[in-house]
Amino acid sequence: MKKLLLILLIIFIPVMAYAWNPLMVSSGSVSVPDHCTSGCTPADADSFCIDMESGVAECSFVDTDGGTSVITWNAAPVGTFCCADKGSYVLDLDVKDTEITYVEKNLGTFKTTYAAQVYFLVDSETLADTELYTVFRTYAADGVTITFYFAVKDVSGTLYLRAFLDQTTDIDVTSTKTIALDTWYRLRVYYVDEDAFVVNFSDCNGANNELVVNAGVDDVGTSNSVQYITFGSHAAATGDIKFQIDNAKGDDDTAISTGCTE
Repeated sequence: MKKLLLILLIIFIPVMAYAWNPLMVSSGSVSVPDHCTSGCTPADADSFCIDMESGVAECSFVDTDGGTSVITWNAAPVGTFCCADKGSYVLDLDVKDTEITYVEKNLGTFKTTYAAQVYFLVDSETLADTELYTVFRTYAADGVTITFYFAVKDVSGTLYLRAFLDQTTDIDVTSTKTIALDTWYRLRVYYVDEDAFVVNFSDCNGANNELVVNAGVDDVGTSNSVQYITFGSHAAATGDIKFQIDNAKGDDDTAISTGCTE
């Protein structure tokens, strides 16, 4: 009888350990997380949500780098991030003088309502005076017409945030919204075609120090959809700029109001 019990224990104990130990999984059941939808939490982004933690281009982003410029999806983050845990990787764009460098995603269908959240940091820059460089841009369904975008502008050595709508309308925040090097900022935008353009911009000190760029624009008079999103610029700039992107997400029906996505 004792021998029979011993035999049964030898057979079933490994099976029970395998069944209850969460660290033991068969190689056939392991799956790579889909960072386009579930890589960030909370899961309130049905267009894309990317935290760069896989260390490679995801969510169908396509790289375009010119000459000696470098795009790195597994770069080490610099500066002090807004979240307690910023993870191991960020997207880093090291753009050289007059070179066109960006990453782009085609959403597949045009969106007349779109919300996005992006964390960005400017590591270094030698942009010419009054030069603009795009950090985040959206295009209409034709892939050419700009819907809205955000850029940094060098004015006598100081960087400022600029917001643009419909390629021509400048939401002028040059005089007040400065960008410090090695500092993470959260940029949130909510766009409704021909109705609203709402932007919120804050540093890592929290919601109490949030800077409202524009509380909203009704009947903005544009008829552009959003189908392409880009980090970096389709246009060459005079001078170098090195910046990082992390915890970016987009939604095509609901404004994103949450903070850190990790």
